[in-house]
Amino acid sequence: MLIVFTNSKSSQFKVLSTIARLSGGVYDELPRIFQNWKKYKGDYYRFNDPFDQKEELEITKNYLTPMLLCGKPESIDIRRWFIKCLSNDQTAFTGFTSLVDVVESENFGYDGRIKLLPLASFIEPFVLEILDKTNKDKLIKIQQKLDELDSTQTEEISRLITEAENICPIEKGRKKGKSPIFFYGVTDKPFNIQKKLYERLERIAETVYSALNSATEEWNIRLGNQGNNRNIFTGSIDFMIFEDYIYVIDIGVPAVGYVADIVATSKALNRKIDIGIEKIISTLSNSITIPRNMLSKELGFFKLEREYLIEALKQNGINVDEIDDEEPEVLINNEKIPNPTFDYISRNQILRNDILKANRQLSELKTKIPEGFIAQPDDFYLTRFYEKTKLREDYGLIVKKKVLFKEYEIDDNYFKPLVVPVWSRELKSGGKKINLFEQFIPSLIETDIAGDRKGKRCYEIRMYFIAGDSK
Repeated sequence: MLIVFTNSKSSQFKVLSTIARLSGGVYDELPRIFQNWKKYKGDYYRFNDPFDQKEELEITKNYLTPMLLCGKPESIDIRRWFIKCLSNDQTAFTGFTSLVDVVESENFGYDGRIKLLPLASFIEPFVLEILDKTNKDKLIKIQQKLDELDSTQTEEISRLITEAENICPIEKGRKKGKSPIFFYGVTDKPFNIQKKLYERLERIAETVYSALNSATEEWNIRLGNQGNNRNIFTGSIDFMIFEDYIYVIDIGVPAVGYVADIVATSKALNRKIDIGIEKIISTLSNSITIPRNMLSKELGFFKLEREYLIEALKQNGINVDEIDDEEPEVLINNEKIPNPTFDYISRNQILRNDILKANRQLSELKTKIPEGFIAQPDDFYLTRFYEKTKLREDYGLIVKKKVLFKEYEIDDNYFKPLVVPVWSRELKSGGKKINLFEQFIPSLIETDIAGDRKGKRCYEIRMYFIAGDSK
């Protein structure tokens, strides 16, 4: 039986920063492609297989622009790269990130044409470990040159990435770290959100956290578990907006990307970097333990996040201990955080979504949760699901996600959420593996990028937050 909890006794919820993530690819051509596929398949399209490989490859090649192809590793199939360009993925220019500005006017989105900058660039530590000083210096110079370019100079960016790969080729089969230098795009202008809408997003974010926090406390009581004094350290909530409704797309604990996003987007705008350190230390006493995991040892993105936060805490008088551990985000008073129960509830998408759907406060704030189901890929059921849940224009898209909780876990082959056309072979990839399939929310905005085509791009708003009692 599902029990819904609505209020936390004291969440001490504070927003640290807010960013917008957008897809590199435009959506304008997708309805036409979908209609052509339906016409080609005729009355039986709900029962038939996707386009064959040759047809899908031709569509992909016609769709991808030089900007979208910029920085693509040879090891990634071009059809998979196409889907990454629809999915707000932050790899090269498959997607891009902007700092959010709260404005009094009715402006929403960007003020005119934007440029994408590869300022969020990282030399991978596992590469530096095997290079001599001469080649290390070469990579550093390449990164410095990269930081000076933008989306109108994709040929030069690609040349630099190739030069880096020639200095240190990456072994085939590596899951993370497919290039010596990883980068993602940030914009030279902020993404504007009206104050009234932003305040509504804040209320929704706090309500979402409070509902899950209360569920955690109640669950621990029922199970007779000794609850932590604090359930999480940092987190993030992703939103999409369609018509007058705000959709809660995802919840992440810890807030992966929080430091890297703010550092890079602030540099792009020539602004002082503010990660909200005062809000963080207000929830601490005088010490914290921050683990080193394998990701922070091998990948530059995670290394920067960890080291930047540690340095900021130390500069503000917090004693930081460091240990090797793969599981917790932090330890406070020797307690591992996040709390295992909160971690389970937030990752169990179906349970989490049922809790949020039944929350009266969220309903009053005109908040929705995308429809979804867990199943093995099946052409008939997926196309029926699409027809039942599509919103407005016929884009022919379904969101495919990895199931993140143990009852359905098959392996550890994690992948980021993918926006997948129903005509794509990706929808059924993985054979009999269980996936979560969700309704696509057409949260789209007209965007003009220098060096690429103008068109509708998918956006989501991400709020990074801290939650814990004040010291």
